[in-house]
Amino acid sequence: MNPRLIIFIDSIFWLPKILLENIYYQVRSRIKVKKANKNSLLIIKFLGLGNLVKLAIICDELNLDKNQITVFTLNSHKVLLDLIGFENYILINTRSLGSVFSSLYRVRKIIERKRISHIIDIERSSNAVSIIRMFLAVRSNIKTISVASILKNRKHKNDFVWRINEVNYLQKILSIAEKKPQLFKKKLTLRNPFKLLININASNYIAERKYPITSFYKLIKLLLERDSNLEIYLTGSKSEHSYVSKLTKMFSNQNNRIKNVAGVWGIRKLMDELGSCALFITNDSGPMHLSVLQKTETIVLWGPTQVKNIGYLNKPYVHNLSLNLDCAPCFQNPKSNIGLICKGEISCLKNLSHITVLNTAIKVLGLSRK
Repeated sequence: MNPRLIIFIDSIFWLPKILLENIYYQVRSRIKVKKANKNSLLIIKFLGLGNLVKLAIICDELNLDKNQITVFTLNSHKVLLDLIGFENYILINTRSLGSVFSSLYRVRKIIERKRISHIIDIERSSNAVSIIRMFLAVRSNIKTISVASILKNRKHKNDFVWRINEVNYLQKILSIAEKKPQLFKKKLTLRNPFKLLININASNYIAERKYPITSFYKLIKLLLERDSNLEIYLTGSKSEHSYVSKLTKMFSNQNNRIKNVAGVWGIRKLMDELGSCALFITNDSGPMHLSVLQKTETIVLWGPTQVKNIGYLNKPYVHNLSLNLDCAPCFQNPKSNIGLICKGEISCLKNLSHITVLNTAIKVLGLSRK
């Protein structure tokens, strides 16, 4: 969905949210807290698969029991949730208003049955999701956690807000959960030292995250010159196939070594291939998180978004490349004015040299310099 359309639709809910907040806090102050299961969490996340994958990664790192987490998300994320080990989820179908209300009713019933202790909204300052969170929490008076760019004064002792620009905010939020050994195991596969996956896309949600296609061309050209055995697979979704084709057409004489698999590989196939490749080079994107989940050597190119907010620090297999400009990150939430300082040039990526990326790839792959 077009990000401008998302923002417009969400803006419609701003006034209803303000009006409902006053009622919400008055009701919250009068209802007694019901006894809940210790650290039984409901997590709300609708847009973007990145944070869902990151939740799974954090659960694995902290040895959290995924069975105590129920994920409330879109129906389109079902396959992903199964792949990353979340067995408890509630899927919302947005095709009709009736199905939305039906899903919300089911969630309310599950909250009561499971005696959920926390509702965690990680949708980043969404008016519509704030209304959903209030609807789900108001009667039970359970604790809620949401994330926002700007902290506001708490109006109820059980409602907490975390800053999204705080380092490792998701880890800190999930630290309330109970630690238990994980039963979910990733499939181990042998890695092909000559197979590279490259994602030149970043979805239209924040298209400014794309590293210039000409820079990708220069990078791939030099990589192929250094090793004649390398095979490069350009990943992406079906809607991104034509954009990826622009790059493959630049290599008309080497089509057998560069394959456009955008829209050809589903998410299951992508995870398998990420688990068997030698290196994944990507913009900030959903597949970046899948690669980290697979513990694949990953080079991430950062621009309007930055690693300290949504990426992975201190992981030996994640190589974060950024110019670290003073204006970055210029994306804090969906309503941010991206590229305001550079007047849309996105100089943080435009000026990130392909030689810098190449040298990092050479080091990871062990290729000899020429």
